[in-house]
Amino acid sequence: MARSNSADLQALTFEIDRFYSDESELLERADYTAWAELLDDELVYVMPQTEFVDRRVNRDLDYIGAHSFDEDKASVLNRIKWLLGGPTPEVPATKRRMLVTNVRVLAVHDNGEVDTDSKFLVWEMRSNGRSATFIGHRRDTLRSNGEGWKIVRRTAVLDSAVLPKSFTNFF
Repeated sequence: MARSNSADLQALTFEIDRFYSDESELLERADYTAWAELLDDELVYVMPQTEFVDRRVNRDLDYIGAHSFDEDKASVLNRIKWLLGGPTPEVPATKRRMLVTNVRVLAVHDNGEVDTDSKFLVWEMRSNGRSATFIGHRRDTLRSNGEGWKIVRRTAVLDSAVLPKSFTNFF
């Protein structure tokens, strides 16, 4: 699946951007069962903690293994099971909006995998009136299975060093 010319790269970028739009819609609706179908069986899903060195520089701590979460597909499915059937489901449910933008294809591999980079903004409003905004970027490896894309690896980096204590989002 080597894509060599700019028209092919543009078409691939559009296709992946559309994939991310569809994924965002599933997460906004909290349709976690359908979203889980987008995850490859070899999934690695991490959120490195962020270190603020000075006003101009912040960096993620992935290089030393400091993660807010580090999951495989089984642990993501367990978290989904907890969200869907937990002891205290949200009523009314949290309202969410997710924007994914600045999608770039970084590399295309012969095995059908594509490395991407994107930015995200997630806003949520809980039933108690509290809202939260999460901004960051993602580095993904996607794999084409002939019918669509699967997420093989996702590294989601927040532009914030602190997560709320009731954090349940997927990015």
